[in-house]
Amino acid sequence: MHPQAIVDAALRLSAIGILDKENALICGVSVAAIRHWRAGRRRVASGRAAARRITCPRCHARPMDESSYAYLLGLYLGDGHIVHGPRDVYVLAIACSDDWPGLMAAARQAMAAVMPTSSVCGVKQTGCTMIKSYSKHWACLFRSMDQDASISGKSSWRPGKKSSCENIRENSPGDCSIPTAGVA
Repeated sequence: MHPQAIVDAALRLSAIGILDKENALICGVSVAAIRHWRAGRRRVASGRAAARRITCPRCHARPMDESSYAYLLGLYLGDGHIVHGPRDVYVLAIACSDDWPGLMAAARQAMAAVMPTSSVCGVKQTGCTMIKSYSKHWACLFRSMDQDASISGKSSWRPGKKSSCENIRENSPGDCSIPTAGVA
């Protein structure tokens, strides 16, 4: 991959009308590289595209809105699912009843807060709307089993290993314990 300064210089030369062959000679790169950059097919290592890639709180240590994550986790466990799609993109889908429009808005808001670079959409179905968001990192945030758990049937839970839920529960203010009735 060529340095960003060379790419920027080549794009400036193309913008003022320098032919690709001359541009390649001036910048010391191939004509094919110039054509790729002009067409916008360059893998960008900095700037807006790089910021878009740093999306996962777990993989990239990005700060996360923990209250939105906790709410979204509850929605996912209740009426949601994750589907592994093409190109390793995961779809987080939450089924929301059409009788509760506030729930749909809250689900959209929580998805956008947890994964701000992923778009959120609604797909209308009979009696409900599926609120969906696409990201390569939904499985990181909501994983409950190892990659080969579907083969082995073993959970990723290990003694002494804290889940995301336990970390949020420990760091949240107030008592999150569930009261038990009739236990002496």
